Amino acid sequence: MLSMQQEEVRSPKTEGAMRPFAIDNGSRRSFVSLFKDVTHAKLLDNQGGDHEITPMNEEKKKSDPEIENVEEEVWAKLPMDLQMSIIQCIPPNERDYRNLRVVCRRWKAMAPPLRWISGSAAIEYPWLVSFQKEKGVYDFYDPTSDLTYHMSTESTSYLAIFASYKGWLLLSEGPQSIYMLEPFTKMRIDLPKMPQQFNLVGGQYWFGVNPTSGRYRVNQIFRRSPEQLMILEFTSKMTSCACLPVKNKSFTPSWNNLIFCDGSLFGLDQNGKFGIFATVGNERQWHVLNDSQILCFPSRVEQSFLVVLNLRIMSVFVGSSEKWVKVFNFNFSALKWEQVDSLGNLVLFVGRTSIAVESKEERMRNKIFFPIFKEADGSIMFYCLETCRFRSFSSENSNLDLHGERGFKKLVSNCTWIRPNLVPSFS
Repeated sequence: MLSMQQEEVRSPKTEGAMRPFAIDNGSRRSFVSLFKDVTHAKLLDNQGGDHEITPMNEEKKKSDPEIENVEEEVWAKLPMDLQMSIIQCIPPNERDYRNLRVVCRRWKAMAPPLRWISGSAAIEYPWLVSFQKEKGVYDFYDPTSDLTYHMSTESTSYLAIFASYKGWLLLSEGPQSIYMLEPFTKMRIDLPKMPQQFNLVGGQYWFGVNPTSGRYRVNQIFRRSPEQLMILEFTSKMTSCACLPVKNKSFTPSWNNLIFCDGSLFGLDQNGKFGIFATVGNERQWHVLNDSQILCFPSRVEQSFLVVLNLRIMSVFVGSSEKWVKVFNFNFSALKWEQVDSLGNLVLFVGRTSIAVESKEERMRNKIFFPIFKEADGSIMFYCLETCRFRSFSSENSNLDLHGERGFKKLVSNCTWIRPNLVPSFS
């Protein structure tokens, strides 16, 4: 199996020049300079080619005109030096800046919409990316601020999202067309056409890419029979596909993706079997590590997810209608899953590609975010391991499970979590 370091260098194919990605137009001056000409500020949004960032729940809520006018009058009567003092006390971060802009129409007009530009490091918490085929746009949902960013695309209605790697997406536009895309810089790497015997929609994926060198690797596995898996591998050096025997036990790949850890590929099946893509002698095979372990759950498993952070591998199992959630760590010494009751400082974002983050914020810790939204206000649902209940940041109400509950929208396909290299612009 080729490693990323062993592959030949090939220049990536790009569409358009590399450029910073901005959510909206105009640059933002310092908080103080924004308010120097406050008496002449217009109570209108900035005009331009891009659209302002708008929260999903803000789009749906209708303000009471009388209440809005009273609030507007209260803020307008504040002395200008007091308003400037308030602004100077606002920490320069994205959440507080957004809160500043929704205080009243006057402050919203004076503080331009937030911009995101390309940076050298990934954002702290991932965004959930999905594709609206009716509108031809990507939606990037930020769970920490409950905001959705929209990005236009020329992609067709057949676009499918399979996986993410750092700020890249693995996509397809047809039965055999597959490619990697960095949506914020528009860098694109086209892959060879998929062999006919492989199904793009089914199976599990993993990919990695180094845009500087042009090296990449893409893997897909799917079940051919109870004892055999098909594996496809694209690298910048070669394309190969093979039929792998499943050592020890049968393996039924689940909806979640593969993970790459310590130089090896791992996968999770629907029943908790944990496999590794290994080379034994000259034979490549899929080896089930916990073949003797039988996991017992309260009811049928509806979804399972595989997450890695450094060398720690975790799994998340969810029952039908989210009746229960179980979290495990894999013990490589004992070769078995061990259930955990707390994530500590970690927060998990689970989906086709799942991401674990060590959180600095108390409100984010020990939680699992799912691609499930409340239809009433568009806020995302998370499961808190401390309370063993589902809830959202928009309400103090919680649910033991989502069984029989109405008003929830699940994004189970054509979406994944992504951590792009972006930074908010405050200058």
